Amino acid sequence: MHRDLQGLVDAAPDDVELAALLAGTKQMFRAWRDYKSGELDRRELQATVAPYQEKLRAWALREADAAAKGKRRGLARGLKKAWPAVFQFIELDGVEPTNNQAERALRPAVLWRKGSFGTRSDAGSRFVERILSVWATCRQQGRSLIDWVGDAVTAHVHQSDGPSLLPA
Repeated sequence: MHRDLQGLVDAAPDDVELAALLAGTKQMFRAWRDYKSGELDRRELQATVAPYQEKLRAWALREADAAAKGKRRGLARGLKKAWPAVFQFIELDGVEPTNNQAERALRPAVLWRKGSFGTRSDAGSRFVERILSVWATCRQQGRSLIDWVGDAVTAHVHQSDGPSLLPA
């Protein structure tokens, strides 16, 4: 969201409302950092973010239905559609305000796809999506992908249950 707002402000530097929304995201992330460091409790985080949350929601609702097409309306529609999840980080423990962790987890798969030009069949696509998922899970758990695959092949040969991907 911050990056998208920054792009809109860069494209329309005289738009005061967009500049205020961008400044609000900076304040929101500052409050999040203060919460994570223990300087704010959850109630203080919620109180700090609430005015920005209201302004952003009003903007998104208005701009999502605007006649003009483009990135501004696209961002507003995206926010409107995802609104129930946008500010969950101020309500729920363990929820971050960004999707950086998910994007980082997907990055190797994106790089693989770009470097290999994809697959030639549905079966190849299913294999790639599954092995990359197993690889990412093993990496998160500090396990060896080669060991897991070896255990899976051995289990298949012996017709026994394969190794689990659930955390131990």
